[in-house]
Amino acid sequence: MSNSDEFTRLTDPFRPELPVHCYRMLGSIHDAEDLARETYLRAWRAYENFEGRSSLRRLLRDDVALEMPPNATWFTGRATVGRFIAAKVFAGPGVTRMVRVTANGQPAAAVYRRTDDGVHRAHAVQVLSITDTGISRIISFNDPGLFRAFGLPVTLDAAGVPASA
Repeated sequence: MSNSDEFTRLTDPFRPELPVHCYRMLGSIHDAEDLARETYLRAWRAYENFEGRSSLRRLLRDDVALEMPPNATWFTGRATVGRFIAAKVFAGPGVTRMVRVTANGQPAAAVYRRTDDGVHRAHAVQVLSITDTGISRIISFNDPGLFRAFGLPVTLDAAGVPASA
């Protein structure tokens, strides 16, 4: 097996998560895709010198410059997360509509928020990390521009039906 084939085999499992990691730092889907490609290219070029002292996942993630996401918020524990979601996400009847999507192979929800005119407008894409015990992480990308990348409309009418933008 060539180094290139071995590199591909070993890094393929990380392909869905690296662009998400990059997006968390950059806040732009297009910049994240570019950074993920550049990271894979640098890793591929340096792979022959990889000694295996750390995991490839760590190598790929560490190669990306570390910055904080645009809106850093951290909650620990189901009760704390539940209170936040109840107060901010589901703030009242009909305020929020969610559409199930998949983001880089992970379950996610496209969130629409009702505005004063009664129209639900694109708000955020929330990507879920699932473990055997349930949801372990929710990353919220508060960028309505992402909805087009998922093939979703930017508005829904009061019944939750895609409205013309």
